[in-house]
Amino acid sequence: MENVTLGVRLGRQIKAVRRAREWTQEQLAQQCGVQKAQISRIEKDVTHASTELFLKAWGILGPDLRVEEVVHGVIRLQVYPTREAVYTAIPQIIHRVSETNGRKHILLAALHGYIDRRAPEPIFMSPAFEGFVETMKKCIASPSWRVHEVHNITNEERFRMVIGRTKTPRATKYQVRSFSFPDIPQALSPLIIGEEDVLIATEDLFYYGVDRAVHLHGRDYAAMATEYFDRLWNDKRIFRLRSEKGIEEEEIKRFQLKISDKDKRGEA
Repeated sequence: MENVTLGVRLGRQIKAVRRAREWTQEQLAQQCGVQKAQISRIEKDVTHASTELFLKAWGILGPDLRVEEVVHGVIRLQVYPTREAVYTAIPQIIHRVSETNGRKHILLAALHGYIDRRAPEPIFMSPAFEGFVETMKKCIASPSWRVHEVHNITNEERFRMVIGRTKTPRATKYQVRSFSFPDIPQALSPLIIGEEDVLIATEDLFYYGVDRAVHLHGRDYAAMATEYFDRLWNDKRIFRLRSEKGIEEEEIKRFQLKISDKDKRGEA
């Protein structure tokens, strides 16, 4: 029996769906904004391509594709190809984790890269997105959940959005830190929930959110993602906007001055 890796299986699925649509590799490459050679590589093994390209191809091919890697009856990997799927899944994962005896924490790195301006929220608020927002608010206000957020804030509009949430009352285990790097490219945004669940998402180009994600389930995945998050969290260049002591007013003022200066100079 052929021993086929998950990467090869996913590549074959992409190829099969492309052919079922009667698309050439050139046509899919054009949709993804890449060269034909990159599509050829990803169809052989998705590990030969970037996560961003994999998610983009998955999003374009849409509901015709479905992937799960099941190990001993447990789903270890799942792809959410649309923002609706992502924002539907996150509250479900949080609810599942809340029912366990394990560590209850949410580590969110919203590292939005440079785009001239974005909408603060989706133009059309879907039930899935509203459910996600409400679930996050409950976790932030809950004494049972530890929520840590890392942002990259590049303009005053985004600053006001984040600071408004930072001032949530009764949020005893809620901490927020932020960078301000206006010229970084689009970045992958990891979200770690509990001790076993990690979502790696691509940022939405139109508002401050994500549009697709890969969900990895397992302690090894969560440990690796948490190590990456901790490096961001403890970076010397980061601003501590809310700590375990509460809102850091002086740090917020320093950060706002930095943002204002950049806006005036036209850096963001």
